[in-house]
Amino acid sequence: MSRRREVLGRLKTLREISSIMNSLKNISMMETRKITRFLSSQQQVVANIEAAAGDFLHFYPALRPAPDHAARVWLLIGSERGFCGDFNQSLLADFERRVPPEARENGHIIAVGRKLCLEVEHKYPDAALFDGPGVADEVHGMLSSLVGALDKMREERGACALVMLHKVEGQDGARATPLLPPFEGRETDGKAGGAGFAFPPRLTLEPEVFFTELVRHYLFAALHAGFFTSLMAEHQQRVKHLENATRRLDEQAAGLLQKSNVLRQEEITEEIEEIMLGSTGL
Repeated sequence: MSRRREVLGRLKTLREISSIMNSLKNISMMETRKITRFLSSQQQVVANIEAAAGDFLHFYPALRPAPDHAARVWLLIGSERGFCGDFNQSLLADFERRVPPEARENGHIIAVGRKLCLEVEHKYPDAALFDGPGVADEVHGMLSSLVGALDKMREERGACALVMLHKVEGQDGARATPLLPPFEGRETDGKAGGAGFAFPPRLTLEPEVFFTELVRHYLFAALHAGFFTSLMAEHQQRVKHLENATRRLDEQAAGLLQKSNVLRQEEITEEIEEIMLGSTGL
């Protein structure tokens, strides 16, 4: 009887764990629907700013930032929470494949997301570590503190080249997006941006002031898009990871239930034998 009780206790525990995992999976599924709306609009904002920058730089090429050979800053966007498989480990591994050791030593690393920070802090003690957003509603507040830290770094170290590295759902490896210097690769030869316009844009600000403000808005919008993209990949991977985990739990639960039935049959058999032996003794 004690063996069967033990099996039933383990079975109850597995079912409770499976119920918790299903709840986490449902939360992530709901979050992906919300992020889909945010991400679509944010990507459109970034595209509009890039188009405006292409138009502006077509007529004001002198304001295009010169190639920057300053120290490179790598912004790695990981996960704040767990249950998403090797999400953070694969991001860090991809970063190390892309960036040679010498460049890592001369640059600076900013890691966002508590689970990623656990991976980074042991390998790169000088890295700046930030808690990350767990849901889409937390992105804006988190970015305010991150942009403040970037401004402080710029004041202390001077100009730097900023590259954002994050995961994208359905894409092998991570995506590296250069953010500073801004608008690298934008056309100014009439093939994009200002191609359809014969006259420069009419500005209410000085071109230098306008471009500075445009860069500020672009950086904030691109960071939003990057974090939403990373959150989407994180939650979708969490759904897959939890589905696989609950499937294995269900298989274990089925095995325990079968074992419980076998033990129950053995108990019934023993009880019948005891009854028959007792009857024979009479």
